Amino acid sequence: MDDLSAMLRGATDNPPPSSIDLDRMIRGERRRKTRRAAAVGSMLAVVTVMAGVAWVVRSPQRPAPATATPPAPAPTSCLHPTNGIGGAARTARPVRPLPEAHDVAARRLTAALTPLLPDGAHPEPGSGCDRVEFFWNRQAAVYQATAWQGAGEKQVSTVILVRAAEPSDATPRCLGSDGPECTRTDLDGERTAMSDLNPVSEGTYQRSVTLYRPDDTRVSVVVIGRPAVLPSVEQLTVIAGSADLTLYP
Repeated sequence: MDDLSAMLRGATDNPPPSSIDLDRMIRGERRRKTRRAAAVGSMLAVVTVMAGVAWVVRSPQRPAPATATPPAPAPTSCLHPTNGIGGAARTARPVRPLPEAHDVAARRLTAALTPLLPDGAHPEPGSGCDRVEFFWNRQAAVYQATAWQGAGEKQVSTVILVRAAEPSDATPRCLGSDGPECTRTDLDGERTAMSDLNPVSEGTYQRSVTLYRPDDTRVSVVVIGRPAVLPSVEQLTVIAGSADLTLYP
């Protein structure tokens, strides 16, 4: 495009020599008019052509408008409780600082939930939330996700709690009790599983497994339902041992 502009400027500065014979124009009025008319017609043709070229040079080529892609609908905002297990507020004292902001860690942990939850798991009915997700429970200073599955006597609720290891974790403990219902299982990879089973009400029980992991993450999986439909300690241990449920990725 720049080369073409330079050529047009050069043609304007140095016009070609005229081939019109002025003496013959003076001696022949008729021939002069004929030649003049022809010359004017030629000049108009040149101007028209140059004007068209100039328009082509100066008019930018605009790409065809791209088809607009509608934005993906934003997920439904979920409201979560903040009282936490036991309802008492506490201050977290991790043995080493957390590397992520709470919202970033919650999104990453939520992405790991799908393969860990049973088929048909869903948020609490009536919660207004369309997905099971982790959130930072400020009151309990823990990342929490809650899911439900089944109905009636087969209904089971599942709570997954993820928090950073603290100095008090030097001695492994069960989540619900420290009595004979509490069982310790030493696993490979320097992991310890603490499990217990305690009655709740109306024939339902609470089973929990807390896994003490060497990645400075403590994961508790708690289920509540009738004993016949509760997941086993082994199943809960597999969930708690997921490498994706870490606070130090």
